[in-house]
Amino acid sequence: FLELNSLLNMEEIEPHDYRFEIVFELLKDKNNYPSIKSLVRKYPQIVNVRNDKKSILIYILSLYLNNYKMILENHKCYYNVDYLKEVYRLFANSNSLYLSFEEEKIIDDLISKYIIEVDEMDISSKKKSYAINEAVELNLDKIKKEKNYTKNVDKTVFDANVRDIQFLDCNHCKRVSEVDLTDEHTFMLNDPYTCYSYVEGKGVKVLKIHTADFSNIVEEGSELEKYIYNCQIKNKYLKNDILSYLKFKEGDTVSAFTYEIIFDDNKNTKDIKMYRSRIKVDGDILDYQNNEYIYSNLRRLSNDYISKYGDINISGLAKIEYILKSILQKEYVKKASNNNLPIIAHKKERKDGLSMELLSNIQSIFNKLPRSEYKRLARLFADPIDEEYYDDKVLQNEEYDLNLMGTPNYIYLLNQRMIKELLNRELCYDPSIYKNQKERIIEEYSDLKNKLNDILDYKSEADFDYKIRRNFKTYTLHNS
Repeated sequence: FLELNSLLNMEEIEPHDYRFEIVFELLKDKNNYPSIKSLVRKYPQIVNVRNDKKSILIYILSLYLNNYKMILENHKCYYNVDYLKEVYRLFANSNSLYLSFEEEKIIDDLISKYIIEVDEMDISSKKKSYAINEAVELNLDKIKKEKNYTKNVDKTVFDANVRDIQFLDCNHCKRVSEVDLTDEHTFMLNDPYTCYSYVEGKGVKVLKIHTADFSNIVEEGSELEKYIYNCQIKNKYLKNDILSYLKFKEGDTVSAFTYEIIFDDNKNTKDIKMYRSRIKVDGDILDYQNNEYIYSNLRRLSNDYISKYGDINISGLAKIEYILKSILQKEYVKKASNNNLPIIAHKKERKDGLSMELLSNIQSIFNKLPRSEYKRLARLFADPIDEEYYDDKVLQNEEYDLNLMGTPNYIYLLNQRMIKELLNRELCYDPSIYKNQKERIIEEYSDLKNKLNDILDYKSEADFDYKIRRNFKTYTLHNS
């Protein structure tokens, strides 16, 4: 009876969680980062898998600290420490993460012990300082605060800013710097924030893309600007009462931001001009009685573009608008490059799922999972991954969005301000003022790009190249 009673009172042994082994397999190769990021987002409970009642986060941290010590001691390391650090941050930042008080204490103790050990190492003060700072960055409280990039907005002042928008077109706009295009016939396609005009002259064809003049209603440093910035950081659309004001409506005479693209007789682009304008919106392109000639020319322009760059998998007005946007972006990139000015390109790159070799390696682990878990994880790993990120460079044949047209956001606003201040020099003629403005705007673009990528947990290959970053002369990465 006593033996039976002791057995019944024994602590229940938890079954082994084989998902733990899957995560560990993914930690071996930095190229698995997109897959592990997709796993955390689509299968968030993965951050809470445990082994011997200890969180996976503790094991990742231990791997990172032990491998970093190997580097400092010039020994072989078995894992890419930058990759381990980013996976640790990814798991630690998950809203689904649960850690007990004891587990949080283990993490704090591991970091504290590591710092003491590094401080006692016989290595250069530069390496020592860098390694300790890297470890301090792994403090859980510090990680949770890292991505709080939003700005505080005074709601009362913001509401007043929004109410005032409807009056700005009459009172605030600087008519002196606007080109009067109200006599030109303009029309809309699909995008309600963009309209077009098309004229032909001797030896030239001119396409004018008119976008909402966002920079004219948003004062720099205002509560409205802070709100727009926060929406960009949170990847949210602006409030409808702001967007509805910016939409072009038939019969309206409004301020616009115009991109004028000039073509020669062979339909090659000769130049692009950018300026603030005043336009009258005549209507929709589908009003064929007035727009059939223009529509046929735009279609011809689109077909010429396709013959150069290849067809796209959309049709109708959406296809024409997509091509006009592509032409504009290519010309804008050239103009920005010639003037050494920054861009922020929003990109989406499709990547394959896990390699067949890795899938075969973890197949034995999959077979030990419950059937429902097996199906879900196997499908998730096999599917391609859409990697979203922001870049300051573009290649000729890749897809990207510069936010020059479309739904207005903070990047859209920055682009219009930069064009006015730097390309058109509306606000500064003095060379020293221009130089300072340029440096400030370049820094602003770079800072925003880095923050947006950090929020997306995007990492390039360079982010995992710790041999270059730390400039350690002697250590080797051993693939076990």
